[in-house]
Amino acid sequence: MSMTVPRVSGGDALVRALVAHGTELVFGIPGTHNLGIYRHLAEHDVNHVTPRHEQGAGFAADGYARVTGKPGVCLTTSGPAVLNALTAVTQSYSDSIPVLLISPGMPLRHPGRATAPSTRSATRAPPWKPPSATPTASTASPRSRWPWRKRSPT
Repeated sequence: MSMTVPRVSGGDALVRALVAHGTELVFGIPGTHNLGIYRHLAEHDVNHVTPRHEQGAGFAADGYARVTGKPGVCLTTSGPAVLNALTAVTQSYSDSIPVLLISPGMPLRHPGRATAPSTRSATRAPPWKPPSATPTASTASPRSRWPWRKRSPT
């Protein structure tokens, strides 16, 4: 007797996991790479709020978590959308507010995946550190480090 295991997509598995942890509401903007997730939200009675910008989705998830005490969920597309939501997520992190940022990468069978830069590193947010520069000598000027800066008019 052979048993067949029903195939479950990654989007369906993710939404099932969110529901298993009590998620009722997701904030985000549908895009090319996250449509497989959005397809399953309604099937599992997860409501969705679409803000005008990913940063708004992040701050809405933060506000939801602050008011309800449940983790807020922010769903973005890959690449720049993650960076747009990162301000809100770092604010949540600094205030110890539970916010989950979900961003899928490119599909494994995407035709441009082999030639494109690694989306894994592009979509994973690095530890945030503000840029800084400390001159150690009079010759170490910002212009020598950043040649694209124009000289100020004299």
